[in-house]
Amino acid sequence: MTRSDTLRGEIARLEKKKADLQTVVAAQERAAAKAREAARKKRDQAAKAKTTGAASTALTAAEREDKKAAAAETKIAKARTDTAVVEKSLGTHQADLAAKRRDG
Repeated sequence: MTRSDTLRGEIARLEKKKADLQTVVAAQERAAAKAREAARKKRDQAAKAKTTGAASTALTAAEREDKKAAAAETKIAKARTDTAVVEKSLGTHQADLAAKRRDG
């Protein structure tokens, strides 16, 4: 296998990894938005509660949803960092392949 074939294979692998990471970001953004909305609803429910027990239960549920949102945001940050690393590597491989084509 020639060097240019190896580079093309690596570029394809990196592009797939980048697409997979973008899918993770999108899914986690949806999860975070859903959790934030659920937390908001639970806080509204707590504000309207007639008893302190019901309010406490709703606030505890809101805190759980906040933790879910925070976890999703952590995953988003990691996926974006990984995407940046992949993009850098992809750029290097593409430049190497372009140089290989120029040099013949």
